[in-house]
Amino acid sequence: MASILITGGNGFVGSHLADALSARGHSITLADLTFDWRTADSKARKVVCDVLDYESLRDASKSTEVIVHLAGISRVEDGEKDPQECLRVNLGGTRNVVRVASERRKGLIFASSREVYGNADAFPIDEESPKRPVSVYAQSKLASEELLAEAGRTGRLGYVIATLSNVYGSTRDRPERVVPTFVRQALSGERLTIHGGSQTADFTFIDDVAGALARLAESVHSIAGESYNIVTGHSHSILELAEMVKRLTHTESEFDFQDEKNIYAKEFSADPSKARAYLGGKVRLRGLEDGLGLYLQRVNESRLRSPNG
Repeated sequence: MASILITGGNGFVGSHLADALSARGHSITLADLTFDWRTADSKARKVVCDVLDYESLRDASKSTEVIVHLAGISRVEDGEKDPQECLRVNLGGTRNVVRVASERRKGLIFASSREVYGNADAFPIDEESPKRPVSVYAQSKLASEELLAEAGRTGRLGYVIATLSNVYGSTRDRPERVVPTFVRQALSGERLTIHGGSQTADFTFIDDVAGALARLAESVHSIAGESYNIVTGHSHSILELAEMVKRLTHTESEFDFQDEKNIYAKEFSADPSKARAYLGGKVRLRGLEDGLGLYLQRVNESRLRSPNG
């Protein structure tokens, strides 16, 4: 079993990845600025660490063999609100992670974003498709990928890029993201606020993403230099997502259409063949309706546990 450090370990993806890796018998260290209810029940070692502080990160990584780098500004909108901070945190953090991993010959899994592809000319997108980021956040992710590639060319770093797409599926998610927002509005009988509606995305269930990242972390050295799009291969428009949430929650909520936010790539459809070929039957990448059904179960269970019902 391996010893694995997860930066951003208290976050949505990081906390679920910690659960998945721990269940597989690995020794996990979580590094983050703070820890809260998301990891309260985790048995992983927890280290307060800022990835912008090289010494802090180096200390947190002691006795670990692999780093999964998830820390950073994680939303397109946050990047547009403060572009300099987005670049400072995402690039600076990745630079330190690459430095630590290179110095100590650790394997590195980097979580990138489907936003790096921007507005593509042809679909489905695969790992060799051109990358044309349209947001500061996406630019920071692509620049981070380039840092990894440069270190990899020197032979100092064995890394894998996992490109994630619209991850959803548990109450640990940020409530302002689109799936939690639609579900909250539907369950409360509110109008579902839809910005645009025709934009498409590939929504991926958190358990499946965590399983894929765990598998990549376990074998990083044997697949060093590879990139994988962690996607289902099935895209849905934002309007289709809203309609599906409405149907599954049996709500009478209506739709409130507002102007589209032009900071996101407008269309995304990706080919999952490479990831499926490597992951095989060991990791499931389920469709949106199945994932939403499981997410609604978790939301309802959480409401039952809540003192306010």
